[in-house]
Amino acid sequence: IVLLILLTSLCSSPEFADVVFLVDSSDHLGSKSFPFVRTFISKVINSLPVETNKFRLALAQYSDDLHQEFLLNTFKTKKAMLDHLKKNVDYIGGSLRIGNALEKVHKTYFSGPANGRDKKLFPQILVVLASAKSEDDVVGPAEALQRDGVKIIALGMQDASEENLKAMATSQHHYNLRTVRDVGMFSGNMTRIIKETIKQKEGIQDVDEVVCERDSVADIVFLLDESLEVREDLEDLQRFLENITASMDVRAGCTRIGMLRFSDRAEVVTSLEALMSHAEIAQAIGSLSLRDGKAYIGKALKKAREEVFSRSRKAQGVRQIAVLVTHRSSEDEVNEAADNLLLQGVSIFAIGIEGYNITQLEQIVSYPADRFISIQKSYSDLEPYSVTFLNKLQHEIQYRMSVQHEQTERYRTGCIETEKADIYFLIDGSGSVQNYFQEIKNFMIEVTQMFIVAPEKVRFGAVQYSTDSQEEFGIGVHSNQVNLGKAILNIRQMGYTTNTGAALNFMLQVIQGSRRKQPSNIPCHLLVLTDGKSDDEVAEPAKRLREEDVIIHAIGVKGANLHELEDIAGSKDRVKFVHNFDSLKSIKDEIVQSICHERDCKDKKADIMFLVDSSGSMGAATFSKVKDFMKNFVDKSHIGIDQGHVGVIQFSNFTKEEFGLTEYMNKSDIFDAIDRMRPIGSKTYTGKALRFVSDYFEPLKGGRSGVKKFLILITDGKAHDKVEEPALDLRNKGVTILLVAIFRSKSPQLEDITGNANLVYYVESFDNQKLLEDKLVFDICTLDECKQIQKLDIVFVLDDSSSISFHQHQSMINFTMHLVNKADVGRDRVQFGALKYADDPEILFHLNTYSTKEGVIKGLTYSQGGVNTYTAKALKKSHELFTEKNGSRMNRGVKQMLVVITDGESHDSKDLEATAKTLRDKNIIIYGVGVAAASEKELFDITGSKDKYFMVDNFEKLKEIYLPIEKKACDNSLDVCDMKKADVFFLCDGSDLVTELEFGKMVYFLADIIDNLDVSSENTHVGLSQLGTLHQEIIQLNDTLDKNERKAKILATSKRNGSPRLEVALRHMKDTLVSGSRIVAGVPQILFVVLSGQPKGSVAMVNEAVAKLRELGVCIVALGIGNVRNDEFLHITHNPEKIITVSDFDSLKKVDVKKRVVREICRNCQKESCFVDTVIGFDISTHRRGQTLFEGQPHLESYLPGLLQSINSLRGVSCGRKTQVSVAFKVTTDTSFEPRFQIYEETMMETLRQVTVSGPSHLQVTDLESLWSVFNHSENHGKVILIFSDGLQPGANDLWRLEKKSDELREQGLMGLFVVALNTTTHHDDFSTIEFGKGFEYRTHLSIGMRDLSSTLTKYLDNIAERHCCCALCKCSGAPGAPGSPGSRGAKVHLEMPKCVVFISLILGKCPVYPTELVFALDVSRQRFEVVKNMTISIVKDLKIRENNCPMGAKVAVLSYSSDSRYLVRWSDYSSKRQLLQKLSRMTFQQPSYSRDLGNAMIFVARNVFKRTLPGPNVRRLTVFFSDNQSPDMSSIITATMEFSGLNIIPAVFAFNEMFALEEAFQFDDTGTYQVIPVLPSQFSEPIERLRQCTLCYDKCFPNVCAEEQVDRIHSYMDALFLLDSSRHVTGDEFEQMKSFLSLVLDSFDISKDPFQSNVGDRLALLSYSPGDFSRRKISAPVKEEFVFTTYNSKTLMKRYIQDSLKQLHGEAFVGHALQWTTERVFSNTEQSRKNKVIFVISAGENNEKKDVLRKMALRAKCQGYVIFVISLGSTREEEVEDIASLPLDHHLIQLGRIHKPNLDYAVRFIKPFVYSVRRKSPNSISLLLERRTCSLAIVMPLCMAERICLSLESAKLEIKKERVTGMGTASKNGRSQQIESLMGEAARRPMSLITKYTERSKM
Repeated sequence: IVLLILLTSLCSSPEFADVVFLVDSSDHLGSKSFPFVRTFISKVINSLPVETNKFRLALAQYSDDLHQEFLLNTFKTKKAMLDHLKKNVDYIGGSLRIGNALEKVHKTYFSGPANGRDKKLFPQILVVLASAKSEDDVVGPAEALQRDGVKIIALGMQDASEENLKAMATSQHHYNLRTVRDVGMFSGNMTRIIKETIKQKEGIQDVDEVVCERDSVADIVFLLDESLEVREDLEDLQRFLENITASMDVRAGCTRIGMLRFSDRAEVVTSLEALMSHAEIAQAIGSLSLRDGKAYIGKALKKAREEVFSRSRKAQGVRQIAVLVTHRSSEDEVNEAADNLLLQGVSIFAIGIEGYNITQLEQIVSYPADRFISIQKSYSDLEPYSVTFLNKLQHEIQYRMSVQHEQTERYRTGCIETEKADIYFLIDGSGSVQNYFQEIKNFMIEVTQMFIVAPEKVRFGAVQYSTDSQEEFGIGVHSNQVNLGKAILNIRQMGYTTNTGAALNFMLQVIQGSRRKQPSNIPCHLLVLTDGKSDDEVAEPAKRLREEDVIIHAIGVKGANLHELEDIAGSKDRVKFVHNFDSLKSIKDEIVQSICHERDCKDKKADIMFLVDSSGSMGAATFSKVKDFMKNFVDKSHIGIDQGHVGVIQFSNFTKEEFGLTEYMNKSDIFDAIDRMRPIGSKTYTGKALRFVSDYFEPLKGGRSGVKKFLILITDGKAHDKVEEPALDLRNKGVTILLVAIFRSKSPQLEDITGNANLVYYVESFDNQKLLEDKLVFDICTLDECKQIQKLDIVFVLDDSSSISFHQHQSMINFTMHLVNKADVGRDRVQFGALKYADDPEILFHLNTYSTKEGVIKGLTYSQGGVNTYTAKALKKSHELFTEKNGSRMNRGVKQMLVVITDGESHDSKDLEATAKTLRDKNIIIYGVGVAAASEKELFDITGSKDKYFMVDNFEKLKEIYLPIEKKACDNSLDVCDMKKADVFFLCDGSDLVTELEFGKMVYFLADIIDNLDVSSENTHVGLSQLGTLHQEIIQLNDTLDKNERKAKILATSKRNGSPRLEVALRHMKDTLVSGSRIVAGVPQILFVVLSGQPKGSVAMVNEAVAKLRELGVCIVALGIGNVRNDEFLHITHNPEKIITVSDFDSLKKVDVKKRVVREICRNCQKESCFVDTVIGFDISTHRRGQTLFEGQPHLESYLPGLLQSINSLRGVSCGRKTQVSVAFKVTTDTSFEPRFQIYEETMMETLRQVTVSGPSHLQVTDLESLWSVFNHSENHGKVILIFSDGLQPGANDLWRLEKKSDELREQGLMGLFVVALNTTTHHDDFSTIEFGKGFEYRTHLSIGMRDLSSTLTKYLDNIAERHCCCALCKCSGAPGAPGSPGSRGAKVHLEMPKCVVFISLILGKCPVYPTELVFALDVSRQRFEVVKNMTISIVKDLKIRENNCPMGAKVAVLSYSSDSRYLVRWSDYSSKRQLLQKLSRMTFQQPSYSRDLGNAMIFVARNVFKRTLPGPNVRRLTVFFSDNQSPDMSSIITATMEFSGLNIIPAVFAFNEMFALEEAFQFDDTGTYQVIPVLPSQFSEPIERLRQCTLCYDKCFPNVCAEEQVDRIHSYMDALFLLDSSRHVTGDEFEQMKSFLSLVLDSFDISKDPFQSNVGDRLALLSYSPGDFSRRKISAPVKEEFVFTTYNSKTLMKRYIQDSLKQLHGEAFVGHALQWTTERVFSNTEQSRKNKVIFVISAGENNEKKDVLRKMALRAKCQGYVIFVISLGSTREEEVEDIASLPLDHHLIQLGRIHKPNLDYAVRFIKPFVYSVRRKSPNSISLLLERRTCSLAIVMPLCMAERICLSLESAKLEIKKERVTGMGTASKNGRSQQIESLMGEAARRPMSLITKYTERSKM
């Protein structure tokens, strides 16, 4: 009993612990915050059961030292602890030294004996509270505690360091609560967290969670020129590299460093995939040596691309950087190699040491060259330069991570005001462009995306040229962004020469032609892009274009001629030249800026102050360049009384005003004043200067009200004083701070000044900063300004009383017109309504009256005529404007805004408040504008808020509130989402890291986001889930809820709590997101992840889950809240553009945050396109020469436009790519009608109507060849031919030729050939023999009169796109619709295949991936039954269940097992998932009558349950066991494992107790699908997730990480000999099967590389029996030695021998003699014998020996230690093979002819776990014990007696085996065991004298 109690206590998991609280009492926390901490400790003490045998608690405070409060054994009760806490625990104060506290708490509380408590039963836990970053190291002390078994929970608050918390915490138990007030609320989670920590097994923690240093997530490769002249240069280079790499955060998830050295040849020193430490990198740097040879930089760049960056983390969005260091010219061409590397997304820096070739460096580096090229005089200058260069690298990482995308957005919004413009592209398509033509098209698309494309806004056209010119699409032909993008992608390169001059002439004709059709005076821009010098003259044609007021921008790449570009543009300012095509991405913003600048900046007002650092570090030369920089900026700006005002202040240790904002109003005066500046030359006191400049924005110093305010700070060093507070004061006054600094001074302090990293501009020097000057000028014009109001209903209520004069009235109308001009007016955009009022109100126009700006402005032009001011009456009347009938879109979620303008008190003021409230109660937002004598009280009554009304002194000053009122309108305006149709899923943080208050702010934010989406059943679907304990949808994507219902459900969501493990949620999301989504229909999929704090969990596992989601085409947007950085979310999005971070939950209220989120959600991630080219031909026999194409074909003319429109509107494919169909028409005509692939637009029909034909057409082979010739066969596009035909020629005998040609075209790559009949008399069956590409609908005939012709053809093309781009067989058509009414009975009955796809789930990511038969087997106690039932239901809920005959999803059965097995749910018990879940929920516990055995149950399932399941090679059979069995029988477990493997059934076991034997048995599996999953109390989600990931959702095409988690194999090698029946009794087919079996089974062994001498590895031998000349009377070999143990050292050679040289012998079968020969001649004569010796006997016929001989030989072999495994085929006698095989027979005998179908694949799979079991067999295993005891009997008694006992033993064992199968209980089994013991006793009682006698006989 004592032993049992001890074992029980050892096996049970601990429930209680010793917990020590270590609380921060430092100055950082502060005395005011300390009471919150004390309250937290009090609440936790109250929540835990404190008793002698339960929890013991201790407490200590710390700051600069440890202060002990009470030890673990000080108090025995909660009351005593709480009394001490209340009376004695006071705030201490001091510095924060967490490391010191950890060391001392280790010695004081966790060293020495634990007061009699076993640490295994009562784990030791330390709870650390910290409020700031530690002033000492915490890593070492924390690791020392953890090594001693102490588990640490780390809680942060206020300014706690996330890095410190993670360094301390055990596993995921670190929590950053930000404010100390949150600590009290968090106490409710502590009991659960402490209990989770207690259950945490040692070693099971994610060490993969990485917190990188700032600006350190990058792959950086150094390309080093090693041909240095002197060793000193090499040492200087090494020191430079050491300085750079030592300052980087070199870790797996952060910075990875690669190195490549080159001279004559390039050599990789370190690769990016090798995870290296700082020490290893330093060692690699030290390995660099001096080498001779010339420089081949081109080769080095190519090798870097192919061998280093090819193994980078680019797919995860990690920045790629190459750094070239060289001192000489390259001997080879560098341009192409550099371009190819740049196009892979690598930023290239170059450091040139004296002797460099500047031209080559400019060709190599990224754009702009001056930012990426650094010049040093010698290698000795590298070391002092390392700080600056490190800053440049970090800035590049930061720029690409967060700044670049924001700047592009700034340019895009800056161009919104470019309302009307015609922009033409003239692109070079000559042969020299070669492989870079796609980059030109990408450039065109990116430019178009910067503008609003619409007929009345910005229009685009394109012309391509080479030798000739052709118009790709006319101006404005494509009137939206989607079709325009398609048209650009459709452009096909022409090739040949470069005639730019002729192209410019052609362009002039195009523009003039357009203007004749539609005269206009809107700006016209021409973007000319070429990569070479023109073969003709360009100056004159360009001049003629400019004379037509065409603004030309000339862009040259690579070989373009700069002078020629200037001739084309007519101005250097509009010329851009780059050395590579990758740079087109960079200059795009500059081109757009030059187009938008004039329109955006000419009327802008701004107050701009320069604050210039003139400290000593700046130097006189640099200060002079700074002055030039300022003058250039002023020269490019609009300066004047009503435009920009400029002032300058310089500073050093004091501040000096040069001139104020109002001092100079013309540029020349400003230039003179700047020239007079002299530097101060002392230290840098930036903070003092910021305070000084603040007053200059006030009215007393010239600051203007209602004007944007900017401070441009120029500095070169770190400030000597505090800058944060004065900078924040300036920003709070509305001043935007722009900061220009040199790289050397880069620091976080600079961002503290601007408050935004995007507003810091770095330069290496102030030489020639034209690009920066232009950027600053543009930013001044576009920053902090509402560019356009996008979607809003606005009503003006205008005072028309007599107190307003005509001029005042005009000022009021100008005010309204300003708002109108800021709006994107339109039916689906911004609508305006207006009424005027005096004595009575009068509606001027309703919201739906005008749809253009011109109309609204016209409506606002009205005559005055009122007297009094009845404002309340006017507000009451305004209700009419806010009705749906009059255009209000209130019910569609569009906000309603009313603007009241008045200049006096109302005559009905008593009614104002109530009337206005009725409007506000309808969610109408009211703003008031009071002029002169207007009553401020009345304005408050109207608006209900002080921040919603404005007061001005007079009407003229209405201009001062233009900016604030337009900002209010912008804030209320919804963002227009161009992506109308999408599935958007919100995954928000509902974990313990989020308080209830914060969670409330989050759900309100998400509800606001929905307002901007077109949520409906047809368009956008929205789903929602939480990150927490359970990962289930709160709102499913396919829920039938409208927008308001979804919002209400989101707002009603409760926080779920639990672990913030992101990887678990994302793995669920792969199935959740698509379960109700429309991904298969090509609808864009967006996952929006909202997280509090840094993401938790394994970075590697998150990366893997994200990669799988992105493979499905899911676009992930991440929002991080708190003290977080963009790079910390990169592993979630794999795209830096999709990361948004905010400082706190209150920031979610900010309008710009909401708009940014909407913008990213609505911006499609589907960048790749799936191209399908369709050639359309016409086969019309009735045509006559000269007729038009459609003459006599009215149906064709009528139906064709709709059909073309339909196929042009194909949605994306299921793998996340956009589908693009281009069409070309092939017409037999005498005219020059050339087929060209185009995106369909209406003008194409007009062209076709003009085409005349050359005569009748009769479809022949030459016609198919002609259609096929239209395709460009070098393009990887899907290819389809569509023919409209009136039938084949009657009596023609060419059908077989057409069929043959059709087959040829299919083989050549044609994916579909369809014929549409033009009349009803056409013989459709003729067409069906040449058509293909219809899938299952090959019997469907197409005709022009079909009602669903368009949809049918669209479906065919859709499936072709799916096959071509996603490798899917076809595309699911969505959920079935409602059944229609029954039709009439047909004359003929035929079966139809179900419309489903077997493997589309591979693409969809649904679980299970393959058709699956799933059995749950339940073996649990009563108290666990409900838990098991709920786990089963939870698993099934997330599965795709098969509900019909379509082989998709899982079919489920459930059984219980004990003494017998019975079904709880059968395969046939349900027809839907809903019914299955109902069945599961109704399961009840059945009391077992006998004890339960898991092994027997597994054998029963293997042999009986899967007999009648779905056939097919890809069907998976899974069984999931729930067991709390303490010690399952090992023999039955091994038997079951082998049979499962043989039958291809995958088992998984949820174990509520430890099952080491089962885990060991499963370890043969290398797929990771065989799982023993431990289940801890109340922790079910992680075991279920492991089952899903490893087993249920396993995809053999994408093996999971579970296989990698398997324990390393413990190899015990073997000599295995195959004894093959090659007798005459084996048929030829059987022998061939045996050969195939042998080849396959070899893969279960690890073959020795050196079978002669090495003792490592398996050795195999193959013997055939028996030769034709063998008989028992002749002295000859009973076997043929095919190969022995030392013959071959590889499987390949063995397989080759088996297939080529193994021949059948056709003799008699002598198995016993073969065994004797094997043991005495083969094994005995082989050296280096292995521990395990196995003989595989493969028998397929008769045996010609006596039974006694066979039994004797087999028994002798087994007694000598040989394991014999028998595979029996055919009619071999059962008792004979059982005599041969080792015991137990279940493990060593396969009788395929008796038990199973003769399937040798079964044997191959069975042998795999058998081999593993032999390797791992322990000395006490059942089979060895049986064999040893049987063999010992054979020695001490006559053979006949030994045989009798052996047979009895084997018979008893066989009976036990049969009882397991039939389900008999343990009573019978115990009886058999007693029988065995009795037999053993009989042998033991034999007299000793017999031993000697029979020993001697055995020798004879």
